Amino acid sequence: MNVDLIDDGERLETIPDASLGFLIANHMLEHCENPLGTLRNPLREVALRGWVFYAMPNMRCCFDSTQPLTRFDHLVTDDADQGGASRCGRFFEWAKLVNKIDDEGAAAHNAQLNIANGYSIHFHVWDGNSWLDFLCQARDYLTDRFEIRHFELSGPEMLTVLRRG
Repeated sequence: MNVDLIDDGERLETIPDASLGFLIANHMLEHCENPLGTLRNPLREVALRGWVFYAMPNMRCCFDSTQPLTRFDHLVTDDADQGGASRCGRFFEWAKLVNKIDDEGAAAHNAQLNIANGYSIHFHVWDGNSWLDFLCQARDYLTDRFEIRHFELSGPEMLTVLRRG
């Protein structure tokens, strides 16, 4: 398939509003510090009745299984400050839970190195139930309404199709 455009998936600044019919976000939302803000942007960029496809890792089927599920109230806080207040804590948690660094000092050092290097971690994790709950709560939270047209657990992935309404 030919790719039409590549842009910063969190901001989508080069795409005119309501100009797309279909947008694919494949394994990227978990890397975003502000998933609600990131979800808001594709909904702005697709035309009314346009489609947004998400493929997400199911945290139960990958290295994310050691991390706590992301709560919606945490995401609302991240939306208010673009994830800035939780950034250091998430990198520290990643060092402890994913990199398996038990020593507090070594984990803090690893976190600081990853931040300095712009290392991409999974800031947020969901399983099937919590992802569907996130989408339902996000639908009410965001001003750009959408329908959840398809949701599927497919092995280690969660596949979702949203339609701007």
